Amino acid sequence: MSWYLASLVFQIHISAHHTKQQFETQWRLVEAETEKGAYEKLQLLGLQEQDSFINDKNQIVQWEYIGTPNIQKLDNLNDGIKLLSNINAPEEGIQYRSFIVEKSKANEMKYEGFV
Repeated sequence: MSWYLASLVFQIHISAHHTKQQFETQWRLVEAETEKGAYEKLQLLGLQEQDSFINDKNQIVQWEYIGTPNIQKLDNLNDGIKLLSNINAPEEGIQYRSFIVEKSKANEMKYEGFV
């Protein structure tokens, strides 16, 4: 058996909602004999996790599974292994950096004493 890191992508539909389209990417760790087996397991997960409900504004919200664009076999699962990396180039770099610093400080305070 091998471990695979993969993404499931869902499109979020909200009735009577006319802003930008929304998508959620979920990263999942699955165990399978082969990459094809991992893909099949992920397809099933994606379909099972589709959902529809009424939100607090009485709008129908639907999570539609649209695909699994990334599957990566993990050869070694070691402490500290890099599982995912991305590079951002936001329009407002200073605000993005400030957001990351503030979020990191909040985590530092939350876990102070646990280091």
